[in-house]
Amino acid sequence: KAAILYKVGTGWLMLIIYTFLLALLSDLFLLVMGDFIGKWTQSLIRLDQLQAWFIVLGTIGIAWIGNINYYRKKVVHLDLETEKPLDQPLKLVVLSDLHLGHAISRKELKRWVTFINEQEADLVLFAGDIIDNSLLPLTYYKLDELLSQIKSKHGVYACLGNHEYLANVEMSLAFLAKANITVLRDE
Repeated sequence: KAAILYKVGTGWLMLIIYTFLLALLSDLFLLVMGDFIGKWTQSLIRLDQLQAWFIVLGTIGIAWIGNINYYRKKVVHLDLETEKPLDQPLKLVVLSDLHLGHAISRKELKRWVTFINEQEADLVLFAGDIIDNSLLPLTYYKLDELLSQIKSKHGVYACLGNHEYLANVEMSLAFLAKANITVLRDE
């Protein structure tokens, strides 16, 4: 499947970055503490083996924690005040960077829509990058049908991110309109 290849193709890059950062961190640590650690571990394990295990297990740990955090969606409450008078407080749900496409398809978007609707928002705002790089998987999986199921009292709005332009801005606008999302452009 294209989704599996896409996830592997993009996921390895993040793993390489984490691996590099852990290698850099462990090198700096050994530069400072190398003599002390070397004497302490001399009889147990070689220092280069200890460093390799730190990097491998650290990379796996970071990826695992990141995955857990992604699937345990959290609501962050912010109280904002405005000088404009309101009849009553408004509850807004603001999301950004969904990157719908091969990585997040119909099943995952369904969970997002359920999560958004559970918030019982007065207004839903998407702050860009709803679409990943291509509209093909979005139209193939009919993700506009799921997006149109988002409920709020005063509508669903969005502003464009750079990925809507990468995916062809006119086609992105047509897709979002079909999903009942009002795009704000200099409004």
